[in-house]
Amino acid sequence: MFAGARLISSPRLSRVIRLKKCGAGLLLFFSSLLAVSCGGGGTSSVPPPVLPPPIPVPEAGPKPFAPYVDLSLNNNLPEIQSASAIKYFSAAFIVDGGSCTPSWGGSTAVEGDATFTGYVNTIRSNGGDVIFSFGGASGDNLPTSGTFQGSNNAPGLDLAYSNACKDVATLTSALQTVITQYGANPANNTIYLDFDIEGNAVNTDASQGPTRIRSDGVDSVDLRNRALASLIANNPGLTINISVTMAIAPTGGLPADQTSVLQNALNNSTPVSIVNVMPFDFGPSMPISSGSYAPVVETAVNDTLTQLANPPLASLGAKLGVTVMIGVNDSMGEVFGISDAQAVQGYATPKAAIARLSFWSVGRDNGSCAGSSTASATCSGIAQNTWDFSHVFEAF
Repeated sequence: MFAGARLISSPRLSRVIRLKKCGAGLLLFFSSLLAVSCGGGGTSSVPPPVLPPPIPVPEAGPKPFAPYVDLSLNNNLPEIQSASAIKYFSAAFIVDGGSCTPSWGGSTAVEGDATFTGYVNTIRSNGGDVIFSFGGASGDNLPTSGTFQGSNNAPGLDLAYSNACKDVATLTSALQTVITQYGANPANNTIYLDFDIEGNAVNTDASQGPTRIRSDGVDSVDLRNRALASLIANNPGLTINISVTMAIAPTGGLPADQTSVLQNALNNSTPVSIVNVMPFDFGPSMPISSGSYAPVVETAVNDTLTQLANPPLASLGAKLGVTVMIGVNDSMGEVFGISDAQAVQGYATPKAAIARLSFWSVGRDNGSCAGSSTASATCSGIAQNTWDFSHVFEAF
């Protein structure tokens, strides 16, 4: 959503489970990768959607396309890779599982996670890699009800936004757990860490709601950047590639709150390799129909590229990443279609300054809920073949 100069956007709330009624029974969808049909019980008066021609698997492009995958729905990356031909993944999201312990979605501890470690190793052995993403919309926003309403002591928050990670040493130790568990890709001795910073966790205006200053008085943005600088110093010889994922405005690029995150990184000598922008969820006052979204993305991205090429952000030396939300977006009236994906891919691929392409999310890249007017965690909401968006972006 766009509110004045402040954006609250997201690669989306995790742990969404959908129920669909089939006759007299209920079928529980844990993953959009499962095809479910309803047998018996008469016929439907609603005709099936007309599908476009399927997008074929392209020759892999020269740069990484790394879509977000919600591990709470399906964490078997080799299985997804086999079905989709996706080579790189942005795994979402690592948050505080309690006492500043990194965990996937607040439920599966990173330390000792042998199953997912095996999946990561398989993806790497297949020539790809996994980007470990922290935060997300759920982790970056304080609860609005319940026991922990408005509290930075709530479980499941981004590590830096949780009071449990009380200081630089504690947060650095938590981040080190991720590196120790999953290690670097042996092909390039690099581990990729992505920090999704949005909503409350990027806000500086108290009149707009909770801010990035935690209830214990700690600036979560400053704490994160200082901890990352410490993490790099503690791992000589290892390349730690850092990306920061944030919302942008439809015009003007990064708003002031987002720019201040990068300025703080500069102040703390924290290297940011990629500024990954989210040009979507602009709010109900700006509906964007399928087929009209690509020019909006390109304008927003061009304005951000201008910011990164000029002082003060030019000092970062960062490349740009672009993450879209496929299909029906969270903001009513925003729909990113297949033709938009094709246009964005064609625009981004030849630009040397754009180093990563992504979308939210892998589990939504199917047409099982075509015609929906609201965003789902398990389907795009538009008529498409499974993996159409992935196959478009794989040419990046």
